[in-house]
Amino acid sequence: MFDYPWSLIHAISGLIIGLLLKRLPPRKAVTSRLAFGVAILVLWEILEMLLRTINRSLPILASDLQRVVPRAFFAPESVANVAGDLIVGTAGLLVSSLPISRLFRSRS
Repeated sequence: MFDYPWSLIHAISGLIIGLLLKRLPPRKAVTSRLAFGVAILVLWEILEMLLRTINRSLPILASDLQRVVPRAFFAPESVANVAGDLIVGTAGLLVSSLPISRLFRSRS
């Protein structure tokens, strides 16, 4: 379910997506930012599934795509692994939404 280095990569990508979404105007609710971030993570997993389907069904197209897309994206992946990717990506997203700046304020 969780495999190194991919789990780390998904956690970092969730963190980066969350930090980028923080740049949205302040009137956007945190929950809508999180929902948008999770939607991005889900769409990425759908793209990965599409690449795997192309690899199985259209090998000629897959070989052309592998010139620009790393071959690792075409490797088979279990449903549990996809779920794990979404879990750690969402965890990264949640970490980015923490009010970390409050931790560094002086309490005077």
